[in-house]
Amino acid sequence: MKFPSHLFLDKKQVLICGLILIYSIISVFSYFSLSEFSYFNILPNNDYLKNWDSYWYHTIAKGGYEYRESQMSNLAFFPLFPYIWKWLALTSIEMSILNGVIFGLSISVLLKDEQINGFVLLMMITSPTWIFFVLPYSEALFFLFGTILLIGLGNRNRFLEVVGLFGASLVKSSAIVLIPAILIVQWLLDKNEKDKSLWKANVWTMLNLVTCIAAVLLVVLIQYLQTGKLFYYIEVQKYWGRGWIIPGIPFTTNSPERVLGIDAVAFTLGTIALYYSLTWIWLKAFNTGREFLDKTGHVSKPMYFSTFYVTGILLLDVFFTYNVDGSANIWSINRHLLCTPFFVLFFWGLFKKERYSTGEIIVIALLIIVGYFLTGVYQYLDLSLYYLGFFSTAALIKFFPSYRFFAIAFLIFSCYLQLALYRDFLLYKWVG
Repeated sequence: MKFPSHLFLDKKQVLICGLILIYSIISVFSYFSLSEFSYFNILPNNDYLKNWDSYWYHTIAKGGYEYRESQMSNLAFFPLFPYIWKWLALTSIEMSILNGVIFGLSISVLLKDEQINGFVLLMMITSPTWIFFVLPYSEALFFLFGTILLIGLGNRNRFLEVVGLFGASLVKSSAIVLIPAILIVQWLLDKNEKDKSLWKANVWTMLNLVTCIAAVLLVVLIQYLQTGKLFYYIEVQKYWGRGWIIPGIPFTTNSPERVLGIDAVAFTLGTIALYYSLTWIWLKAFNTGREFLDKTGHVSKPMYFSTFYVTGILLLDVFFTYNVDGSANIWSINRHLLCTPFFVLFFWGLFKKERYSTGEIIVIALLIIVGYFLTGVYQYLDLSLYYLGFFSTAALIKFFPSYRFFAIAFLIFSCYLQLALYRDFLLYKWVG
């Protein structure tokens, strides 16, 4: 089977990898320099890197799945990442470096055909939550398979679609969001019921669904053979604080004084994705054919898919969680939403869009304001600076490109928060 040229690095992809490498070197130098002056008083090692989820992944890599009655256990995690960790027999530091390489190559392939603005790329690279791409977490591997899926969707390469869906569904349980995204996107693009290719498209849609389900059943089988528990990865979620709720407001998160600003940015971006998702569904339901396409600006299939995935993560993390003193805990939404190739395409799509109607601008502005108060981020000065700085910088780059160099101040601030979040992770503090 012929693979698309996306899978091979060209000059632009090398430049993207180079930019990420240069930024990584600067970040490492900055972190160690701050440590030398005792500002950051901890350095990474194999023990400090096995905090939070990486600890649970490591237990799977070392001893397989383990059932613990009425308490948290590693059955909440899917096996592909820890199994790769086990098969490669890498240390935590080596696994972190490999994750960084996987991520760098993946995003360079993902953005090959995009004339992406350098400032937009830096806004994403300096995102504090992107530290998870250089930790022993599954984010980099999920990003890889998500990229393969999006390339398959964009090039009508069914083999890559299946590989991406199967791999992603073996990496994360949250990949369940892929299933409704598949169905909704196919419904949106089935514009002409008399189209001779419609039957074939529906067959491939069913194959994609079967692929996701087969991957999940494989996970269930692996866990059952090791623990005797069937579909226990669902039940164990309640011991991790996950369950269907009516969310209370304002929202909160774990250690809000540290990460609420980042979670709030992810939440607001999710609401913007929800706005476009509902708009497209409305247009599809009440319009047909070219009118639907014209009103949505000829959005690509990967962009559709990415938007619905981001929307799905928003709904999952808002409604599948627990309330803290009457407030819904949207913990981990920054990692679940921002550390994905679907966010990258959606976020870049907002910049790539040539024209915004007055109504769109008003709605997005209102969502940013509502998100600021709905998440309670206004209670923390430094986190408010990040939240407001993020969206102000995005608006500056998009609508006032002549003044984009003023964005450098925010990028430096964001980079500092990224280093601080990395330090906090090593200190076993919650970062998302």
